[in-house]
Amino acid sequence: MRQIEIIVRVIIKYKNSILLCKNKNKDYYYLPGGHVEFGETLEEALTREILEETDLKIKKPKLLFILENFFEQNNKFHHEINFVFEAKATKKNFKIKEGYLVFDWFSKKDIKKLNILPEKIKNFLVKYV
Repeated sequence: MRQIEIIVRVIIKYKNSILLCKNKNKDYYYLPGGHVEFGETLEEALTREILEETDLKIKKPKLLFILENFFEQNNKFHHEINFVFEAKATKKNFKIKEGYLVFDWFSKKDIKKLNILPEKIKNFLVKYV
């Protein structure tokens, strides 16, 4: 079944670094977040996703922009709407709760070199940091 995926993403900044994550089996990074479940607000989904993946609590999420993204992965076509927020983290160090994910803090210099998807988010991050 084809459907549009509703995704929440968050730019969590700590000093001059941004938190990015990646699946251990993939070669690209992306902003933390995930799918909005039926009946959830965007902010509820964002808070839930971050807590499911880490023990980080975010505060003051603010919607920055919306990005429509089309891509193909594993021979499957995807159409997603990304709601990209910024938020503050309560701490820099945290536990990763999902074993298939890797999280790390990256500087502007690092971000320029990394493979970050979607590309439009990478372009935004280079200017944002």
